[in-house]
Amino acid sequence: MIRILSWMVLAMLAVTSPAFATDGASDVERATPIRTSVRVEVARLTTAESGVASSIASLQQSPGRRNWVQRHPVWTAAMVGFGSGFLIGYLPGDDAVFDDFTAGFNGTVVGGIGAGAGASIVAIIQSARRHGPWSK
Repeated sequence: MIRILSWMVLAMLAVTSPAFATDGASDVERATPIRTSVRVEVARLTTAESGVASSIASLQQSPGRRNWVQRHPVWTAAMVGFGSGFLIGYLPGDDAVFDDFTAGFNGTVVGGIGAGAGASIVAIIQSARRHGPWSK
C-alpha cells in the first residue's frame, strides 16, 4: 500500500504542471531542482524495484523466525503466573488470609506460587508433547 501511494505521489510530482508553465518555455527551461530530483528518484526506484521485491519476498517466506512467546513458553507462563498471583495476593491488602503480613509481601508470595505453578504446568505440557505417544 505504501509503495502504491509513493508511486502515485512521485508520478504526480513528475508530471509538469500548467500552473508553473511560462509562455513558450520548454521542459528543459522549466526544470527545477525538485522536478529533477523526482525524476532521478523515479528512475532509481524503477531500476531497484526487482531487487527490493525479491528481498521482501525472501523475508516474508522465512518460517524459521517465531515470536518471543512461542520461543519461550515456560518464561511466558512464569511471568503471567507471577502477575496474576501478585494481583490475587496484593489486592485484598492486609485484611486477607495472611493478615500478619503487608499487602506487598502477600502479593510477592502468591505471585511466586503462581509463577512456579505456571512454569511447571507449561514445562510438563511441553515435555508431554515432545515425548508423548502422539509426538512425531
